[in-house]
Amino acid sequence: MTYTFVKIKSKIDGKAYWYFRPKDELQVIEHWYKYPAAVIKEGTHIMVRKTLKTAIGHFQNKFEIGVEAFMAATGSDLRTALVTVENNAFNSRLKDFGKHEIYLNHDMQVLLLDERIAEIVETVEKDTLIFPDEEKPELKDVRFLVWPGGSHYYAKIGSLDVTDEQGNQKWNTKAEAMKAAEWYIKENWK
Repeated sequence: MTYTFVKIKSKIDGKAYWYFRPKDELQVIEHWYKYPAAVIKEGTHIMVRKTLKTAIGHFQNKFEIGVEAFMAATGSDLRTALVTVENNAFNSRLKDFGKHEIYLNHDMQVLLLDERIAEIVETVEKDTLIFPDEEKPELKDVRFLVWPGGSHYYAKIGSLDVTDEQGNQKWNTKAEAMKAAEWYIKENWK
């Protein structure tokens, strides 16, 4: 199976960005678990830490922004907002895929192309679900995290959650997380 990526250029400001154009619902779901799920996980951690007063301030996580807007508009509690925003984001992708050609970015965005204001300027087929502008990282590019009060190590490359050969996303030591990151880079950037 191959993955199609397109560079879409704005006819207004000339800026161009890479998007993933899924071929079927399975690719929509695969993208969800690789990209938006990582953003949702990080946003959920931020929101919970804010609620517990272990984090303050405004972050730039798209899921957090959506959840805060939903809570402000509806008066919902955090748990309801987290579940509702996540479910709506996932279900709308699948519903839109059945009706339109959709384009997905590295984050949470779903784009329906309007050829009056944007155009596809480049198309790339790849064997892995890695955006063309995601350069091959090195170990120094990996962020290793331990959540406050936690004991497990997590590894991230940009917004991607590192997994090992067994699909694990957390490890007992930093050395184990580093080994998993080395494998992940080798496996995904060929």
